[in-house]
Amino acid sequence: SKPLIGPYHVLDTLEDSAGAAWLLGYDLRLLRKVWIHTLLPGAPQVPAPLRNLGRVGRLRWLTGRRSPEKNWDAFEAVTGQPLLQLLQEKPQPWDRVRYWLYDLATESSAAQKDGTLPPLLSLDRVWITGDGRAKLLDFPAPGLPASPATPTSPPIQNNPHVSLFLGQVAAAALEGQPNAAAKPSGEISVPLPLHVRKFFQNLPQLLDADALVPALRPLLQRVAVVTRARRAVIVAACVAFPLLTVCSSIFGVTFLERSNQRTPGVFELSQLLQQRSAMRRWGKNQSSPDDRQYAVYIASHYRALITNDAAWSSSLALSLIKGDDRVFAQQSLAQYPAPTAKDIAEADAALKKFLPHTDSITVLKRPSFALMLMNISLAFYVCLPALIAALAFRGGLVLLATGVTFVRRDGAPASRPRLFWRGLLTWLPLVPAVVLSARSIAGKNPGLAALAFGLFCALAIVSVALPQRGMQDRLTGTWPVPR
Repeated sequence: SKPLIGPYHVLDTLEDSAGAAWLLGYDLRLLRKVWIHTLLPGAPQVPAPLRNLGRVGRLRWLTGRRSPEKNWDAFEAVTGQPLLQLLQEKPQPWDRVRYWLYDLATESSAAQKDGTLPPLLSLDRVWITGDGRAKLLDFPAPGLPASPATPTSPPIQNNPHVSLFLGQVAAAALEGQPNAAAKPSGEISVPLPLHVRKFFQNLPQLLDADALVPALRPLLQRVAVVTRARRAVIVAACVAFPLLTVCSSIFGVTFLERSNQRTPGVFELSQLLQQRSAMRRWGKNQSSPDDRQYAVYIASHYRALITNDAAWSSSLALSLIKGDDRVFAQQSLAQYPAPTAKDIAEADAALKKFLPHTDSITVLKRPSFALMLMNISLAFYVCLPALIAALAFRGGLVLLATGVTFVRRDGAPASRPRLFWRGLLTWLPLVPAVVLSARSIAGKNPGLAALAFGLFCALAIVSVALPQRGMQDRLTGTWPVPR
């Protein structure tokens, strides 16, 4: 049978040194595990305030005995492991560490009020439970000295301020190194949200434990990490306007096609008039047709349309042909009521190479046009503003709206040149898609244009799917963090 200490059956030895030991016991009456601390003869009793503690942030004392033969105390056995042992696995994320700091601050505040604050606050006296909460111990965590691979707590003197202790816990946990506890809390060298770094910079000024709890509580409610979902939202926000532009274009072309079928010639005439206005503004040279030639061409080819009141006053005609263009078209008929065959032939020859495509609506309906519009919209409305914003403000409106910014590996804000380089790498795959999609309108390389855009989309999806940060961040040494 297993040995008994008081009412408890001893299951295992957790630590044995210098005549004192920590044992794992079991209470058959209450069906629970306990920690038993055996002591040398003459050891003092646990002080009454500690025996009466029942807060979740401290280890609860159950019972004990002092006699010439037996000296021991029994405590509740908690799941989990010591903080120092946990640090052997890997650095701990902020979304876990913030709850540990809040637990320790809450317990320290209560302990200062009732006089039960441990005389020494150090890393080896912090226990992380199985459900991810922190307990403050009055003694080194059981089991630590028994494992030579377990690092010991760095030499930390009795802290007059709990804020210093919390800074040490945070530095050690976030960097995954117990020795990091010796660094000032404001110099934690890991990517952290900007509001968290600001909290640590102000932590030394929070001298009263009561001030720590309200300072930490808001951090539990704020975003702790940039998740895949948030990175996907950033991508979606970037493509939202270009996608809306493409959808609007498809709807507009469909409406235009149906309207043009009811009033044929309106769309072609509007293009001709817009071309005349553009040439008058930008293309003034001897080879361009003059207004007389435009007027003769319109009078000879579009007289039936302009004199048809129903067609000329239709919603399509009124929306596409208006202002000076509409006046010029009407004046063309008045100035040349019966143009001669010679004038018509001269106008046709002058405008032949300047005439718009006779089947422009068919061109607008091609998938290659939608692809080109998507690529160009991404380039001019998203890519260029993003690069400019990276240099000017370290991020644009999308990042500001989603509450995301970028830092280096050591947690310092990423510089403008670094963010500009990140932006270049992000949008570089769009360049061949833009070039090839523009060529595809003329029927050249439509498959390559679609392939280039598909590759750009695939890279964006892969970047979002990667944990913590995308490919462009890995190449430029940046980390996305909440503001």
